Amino acid sequence: MPLENGIAVDWLDEPPCIRMVWGQHVTDKDVQEAFERIQMLLNKVKEPRCVLVDISQVANMPLTVTFQSAVTGPYRHPRLRNWLIVEPHTNRIAHVAEKLMSSVTRRHNVRWFKSEQDALDFMRQGEQQFGKET
Repeated sequence: MPLENGIAVDWLDEPPCIRMVWGQHVTDKDVQEAFERIQMLLNKVKEPRCVLVDISQVANMPLTVTFQSAVTGPYRHPRLRNWLIVEPHTNRIAHVAEKLMSSVTRRHNVRWFKSEQDALDFMRQGEQQFGKET
């Protein structure tokens, strides 16, 4: 069921990862709180984890706060393995944000998928070359 407002962040048990689902309408506060929650969850784990990000329903993605919250938060976290982005249709703002984050942090750990199932398959296959890496 699509999320109307806000951003949901929770654990996915199989395969073990953090899932972030963007709603149709988000605020700057939603973005900040979501990245803070991801940071908190990464602090609790001993092994690196992927973050599965579903932006398939997002109508607006505030670029500045997304960039700031990610780069000052979990983007550089030592237990962040990969960002697995689900976007059935290209989200230009998300791609701009990713390019900015990669250039600032020099981390190239974002992969793009057309469906959540593709991203989950990628994780189950041990993250071999499955998705398009950027």
